[in-house]
Amino acid sequence: MTIEHAAYELFSGNAILFAGAGFSFKSKNSTKKRPLFGDELAAIIADKIGEPANTSLEEVSSYFIEDKGVDCVINFLKEQYQIVSFDDFYNAFILSPWRRIYTTNYDNLIDQILKTNKPKAEIKTSENLTKEVINLHGLCLHINGSIDTINRRNIHDFFKLTSRSYLTKVFTDSDWSGLFQNDLENSGAIIIIGYSFK
Repeated sequence: MTIEHAAYELFSGNAILFAGAGFSFKSKNSTKKRPLFGDELAAIIADKIGEPANTSLEEVSSYFIEDKGVDCVINFLKEQYQIVSFDDFYNAFILSPWRRIYTTNYDNLIDQILKTNKPKAEIKTSENLTKEVINLHGLCLHINGSIDTINRRNIHDFFKLTSRSYLTKVFTDSDWSGLFQNDLENSGAIIIIGYSFK
């Protein structure tokens, strides 16, 4: 596929965006740093609770909750993933007429842009995705959960502090896997930014 063809499909409203952690590289959180990548998050949490740096994110986050409590963990995650500034080019990119946006990111970069410029845009997680909105054009779906909706009730089930292997499980086991598969098969272009397939 050429860049010209991808651009044509995008501006025709027939492209999907798949945004991984690298997508938010030029945004800043309240600590004036970019959001942490998954392996960085795992290493920092491990350091905070005295676990080996190579402990998996899924495992170390469970220890973190046990050791520090849910509220402490939520506050730490909000500090890391609530975006306070970002480069201007993100606006034009996110506000393009995407068929659908999928993101593995916890941060609220995409959400902020959509809420500010398209107040009626639907932003969902697997927790609140319903049949009424599942096929809406422009829907943004947070695969692993969103920092904007994290709370004591959903942190264990709908905010996925897990390794990359979770992504495969989500796509095969979730209620919305059919939507994703349909988009893969029927979109004119699939644009993947900031996601590692390692």
